[in-house]
Amino acid sequence: MIGRSLKRDIASTTSRENSLPTPALSALPLTPIRAVGLAIHATNATRVTDQMFIEAAHSVADQVTPEQLKLGMLFPPQSNILEVEIQTAARVAKLVFDAGLARVDRPANMEAFIRRHLYKPEYQTLR
Repeated sequence: MIGRSLKRDIASTTSRENSLPTPALSALPLTPIRAVGLAIHATNATRVTDQMFIEAAHSVADQVTPEQLKLGMLFPPQSNILEVEIQTAARVAKLVFDAGLARVDRPANMEAFIRRHLYKPEYQTLR
């Protein structure tokens, strides 16, 4: 509870001091963690490194547009969360392959490779 209210206080104060709208707090701060997990799963990485989380954080930050930054947004919009995670996981997967930590062959198209490893809830029709 303290962390949540502290985040809200900081966001409200920052917005007020800079005449910006208060940003919505959401699950987007977890996006780098989920993307690292997806990349590890897809590449069957032999280990997890700090650099993977750093790359994921950079990737998420790089996906915030200048217009969104002017609005005080620190993360891409929640409406685009799946695409943000896919792009982030693709960057982390590239790092995994570059570091020689993958236990699968390097794909020609990293984004398509990541998309193939997404969970898709598909159910058979029962008769």
